[in-house]
Amino acid sequence: TWYRRTVFSGGCSDISPSVKITVTPLPIASIQYPGTPYCSNAGLVSVSLTGSPGGTYSSSPVGLSMNTEDGEVNTIASVPGIYTVTYTIVASGGCSQVTATTTIEIKSDGVWTGTFSTDWNNTGNWECNILPTLSTNVIIPGSLVNYPTLSTGLTGKAKNITIQNGASLTVTGNTLQIAGDVSNSGIFTAGNGTIEMAGNSLQNITANLFADNTILNLTINNPSGVNLLGTLNISGVLKAQTGNLNTGGFLTLLSSSTQTALIDGSG
Repeated sequence: TWYRRTVFSGGCSDISPSVKITVTPLPIASIQYPGTPYCSNAGLVSVSLTGSPGGTYSSSPVGLSMNTEDGEVNTIASVPGIYTVTYTIVASGGCSQVTATTTIEIKSDGVWTGTFSTDWNNTGNWECNILPTLSTNVIIPGSLVNYPTLSTGLTGKAKNITIQNGASLTVTGNTLQIAGDVSNSGIFTAGNGTIEMAGNSLQNITANLFADNTILNLTINNPSGVNLLGTLNISGVLKAQTGNLNTGGFLTLLSSSTQTALIDGSG
C-alpha cells in the first residue's frame, strides 16, 4: 500500500490518502519428460513440471496422444516420432503469456537394430526389445552390420515391411507371416522359406520383390485375397488356405529332377 501525506497549515489538519498496489510475480515454468525417448509400449508417461501450475499443454506435429490439462502422454496411442510439447500460462494480472517447451520421442517397436546377431527371434535385435507382431510395421535400415535372418524358433510376424537400400531380409527353414505389404529397396530372400500373406484387406506381391523372383512356399491366408503384380516362381507348395491368389499370369510352379512344385487347395 502506498501513502501520500499532504500537510496543511492555518488550522487545517493533514490529509493522508492511500492507494493499494498489487504486484503479481511473473510466472515461471520449465517442463521435461525424464524418460524420453520412450518405447511405444510404455503406456502412460507423466511430464515433470517445475514452476507455476495452471497452464495447458499442446504438441506438434500431430500424432501425439496427450492430455492437454496435465501433459500425460499415452505412448501406445501415439504415432512414433519426435514431438515438441508446449506448456502455456495465459496472460493475467498484468503479466504477459508465459510458455515453456520440451521434446518427447516415441520410438517404433518394429525397427531392426541387429545389436547382437542376425537372429530375427532375438528380442535384443529389435528397438525396444520386442518381437514384431502382425500389427507391427517393420523397418530394416541400411548401413548395419547384422541383417535379420528368420531360420529357427518362432514364426516371424509383421504388418508392413520396409527394407531400405543396402539392407536385407532372409527367410530360410521358417515362415514369415505378413499382414500388410512389403516395400523392398534391398534384398528379400525366401528361396528356402515360406511366406504367408496373412492380412484382412487386399494385399499385393509386387514385381521383383524377392531375390531371383523365387520363393519356396507361399500360403494365402487372407479372406480379401492377394494380387500378384510381377513374376514369381514357387519351387515348393502354393497353399490357398483362405482367400484367393490373383496370379495375373505371373506365377510359375518350378519343376526339377528332385522336386516339382504343387498347389495345396485343402485350406
